[in-house]
Amino acid sequence: MINFNKRLGNTEGTKRIDPIEIYKFLDRDADKGPLRPSQEKILTEWHAERREDNDIIIKLHTGQGKTLIGLLILQSYLNSGSGPVMYICPDKYLVEQTCQQASEFGFDYVTVTPDGSIPEEFYDSTSILIIHVQKVFHGFSKFGIGNKGINIGAIVLDDSHACINSIESSFSLKISREGELYEKIISLFEDYLKQQGYVTFSEIRNGESSDVLAVPYWAWFEKYEELAEICVEDASELNPYAWQLIKDDLRDCNCIISSYRIEITPTIIPIYKYRFFDKAKHRILMSATTNDDSSFIKSLAISKETVLNPFINKDSKWSGEKMILLPYYIDHELNREAIVNWLSPPREKNNIGFVALTPSNKDADFWVECGAVKATSENMVSLIEGLKNGSGRSNTVVFANRYDGIDLPDKSCRVLILDKRPYAQTLFDAYQEEVRSESEIINMKIAQKIEQGLGRGVRGEKDYCIIILTGANLLASIKNRSLKRFFSPQTRKQVDIGIELAKFAVQDAGEENDGRKIVVGAMKQCLIRDEGWKSFYIEQMDSIEDGEKDQSILETLELEAKAENYYLQGEFTKAKDEYQSIKDKHSHDDAEAGWYMQQMARVIYPTNKNESNLLQTKAHQKNRYLFRPISGLEIKKLTIKQNRSAEIRNWLLEFDDFPSLKIGLDSILSGLVFGPNYKKFEKSLNDLGRILGFNTERPELEWKEGPDNLWCIGPNSFLVIECKSGVSVERNEIVKSEAEQLLHSTRWFEKNYPNSECLPVLVIPSKSTARGVVLPKDSRILRRGKLRELKRVVTSFFSTFKDVDFSSITLEEISTELHNHSLTEEGIKGIFEAPYYRK
Repeated sequence: MINFNKRLGNTEGTKRIDPIEIYKFLDRDADKGPLRPSQEKILTEWHAERREDNDIIIKLHTGQGKTLIGLLILQSYLNSGSGPVMYICPDKYLVEQTCQQASEFGFDYVTVTPDGSIPEEFYDSTSILIIHVQKVFHGFSKFGIGNKGINIGAIVLDDSHACINSIESSFSLKISREGELYEKIISLFEDYLKQQGYVTFSEIRNGESSDVLAVPYWAWFEKYEELAEICVEDASELNPYAWQLIKDDLRDCNCIISSYRIEITPTIIPIYKYRFFDKAKHRILMSATTNDDSSFIKSLAISKETVLNPFINKDSKWSGEKMILLPYYIDHELNREAIVNWLSPPREKNNIGFVALTPSNKDADFWVECGAVKATSENMVSLIEGLKNGSGRSNTVVFANRYDGIDLPDKSCRVLILDKRPYAQTLFDAYQEEVRSESEIINMKIAQKIEQGLGRGVRGEKDYCIIILTGANLLASIKNRSLKRFFSPQTRKQVDIGIELAKFAVQDAGEENDGRKIVVGAMKQCLIRDEGWKSFYIEQMDSIEDGEKDQSILETLELEAKAENYYLQGEFTKAKDEYQSIKDKHSHDDAEAGWYMQQMARVIYPTNKNESNLLQTKAHQKNRYLFRPISGLEIKKLTIKQNRSAEIRNWLLEFDDFPSLKIGLDSILSGLVFGPNYKKFEKSLNDLGRILGFNTERPELEWKEGPDNLWCIGPNSFLVIECKSGVSVERNEIVKSEAEQLLHSTRWFEKNYPNSECLPVLVIPSKSTARGVVLPKDSRILRRGKLRELKRVVTSFFSTFKDVDFSSITLEEISTELHNHSLTEEGIKGIFEAPYYRK
């Protein structure tokens, strides 16, 4: 062979490390032209200023070539002798796409072999390894666990937020109800769980609940060694990949119990166990511009400074076109049910794809009932291919809980429907949503999921998509100021445009009063590429102004990570002090302050149980959804609100206009339906009493005993409400256990409110008691008819303010309308005082 290298004028050129130079000499396909200006700018800056950095976040708009940037950076590190490099994708499907791009651009790469082994070219640092995250992060990783981990030169984590979900899941021990281990763990903590909610625990144990219960930290600390022995005995029921990672760290875990599984997860992700990642010389995290990267701090141990200083193309504020439509804002008849029935059936014309994203399989099944096709693990690839090649566009394809990891460019998805607000994905997240629903951490996660969903149908600079938002809770979320602040500037502007479009559509409709036709007209303007729409969109999007990033949540997460690391090191007082600092600096309300006081109580428990219980008592006083303390609990009695009209006016002022208020109201009233989601019913009933100006609470949830709902409707006058909204509407009789529960709740009330009167109410579709069943004296039944009447009256009451500036409404006007709609104390009793029949 001829040695051309020794005949080169510059022998140093044989190992190029400048990514721009590397690209010039790649044997890429003929249709692969020069680098885009944004790519060249980022690569030039990285090579000149930041190639020595340990961690870097690269944020580019979808379709602007993040994959190529990542591959070029890895090739540069490979050429410089940094060691083995790997490109990690969030799933197998994206591994195929990345390999295809690597091949087209001329990179030397390898993948995992069919027998699961890693090619030698990776270890020899001669090729880039392209692999998906599940193959890398698990208890028997081929790259080593702990000190056995190999030394890695550089890692690219593509679509980092999706990868984080998998990394966190790798440490999660999920124990199914189907095995014996589930019942053994339930029995181990039974006494403690009953103290946190006797009824809820019984319903979970019987498999009849959608609730979750957290094992109190003091119970876990006292019993985790016994739990370890049980797990060792029944190891065959455990996922060995997760068990291998957390088996020696059970003390430092949370345990959440539901009626279908138990989840055991670390209090903080011990990313150090993946030494190959934690100690990699260079980590490059790819992130879409729409994502908030705060979660990197606790999940991947990335510094706050790295999160605050990503690589981003500041010359490009937005990319792609999204026409967000809110049909309910145009016509209140176009609610979720109407949208699903309208857009689910197959279409004769199939030149564009229709895709729906829902938060759960149950929600997806409703689409299927109306004519859509649901994507499953078995048919997902073929359905996506059908959308892309056109053969599968006759049907609306619905994806359950797939807000990332699917790319549907161009005609594969011209109409995207986001159906309902995303749910919590883990039991611990579900627990947090229950006890700190207004937390910035929770709002950040929800906003991130919504943004990921919005991005599924626009995958490039010139791509465009119609996005229809439906579901009262989703519409309420996008208007929620505390949640909306976590959207990127691009998404905030697109949502604002959607709200404006709804107003324009109504204003310009003229005599047309068919909401569906108005929506179709707007959709056509996007699909036929109406010049007026395109110019309006560009003008609005070009007006985006970048604001300064709010650092408070970054500081909170940084302090949380610091506190948990102190706890792991046995420095419990220092851990408590860090949580104290969060409470003092970053708690925006009592609920959040209580949450961090509970964390203080948890981390100090091993060394000072008395102080822990005192802190837990104070935490529960601030946030009654938290753990009930071991001792010292005093029930705080509800009292009548001094001015109902003022309370109602304050709620009105939370909204900018009546359409926004209507969304907020409907998000409450939509939960007041008989069906399996009875906890949503109880929360909605509590919220309904609150927006009507009453003082309300959920004693069974807040005090761990008493009725589901308690309303104070007058001086020493109360409604004691037990909700059985989950009972089948076909059942005609009230059974003994339901009557006994109302009796127990009434006795709880008499004990804690000795000089007050109550009306016992059972919310249930049944109209008569079974033979021998006796309800408490003066009990009443709230059935479907009376429930509909209540919702109708409340809707009518708030609709009287439809054409009024909320800030100008007087307390006298509100009081007058309360009387006009029979929403006084006696009027409310009248609605609830429905009789029942005895056998």
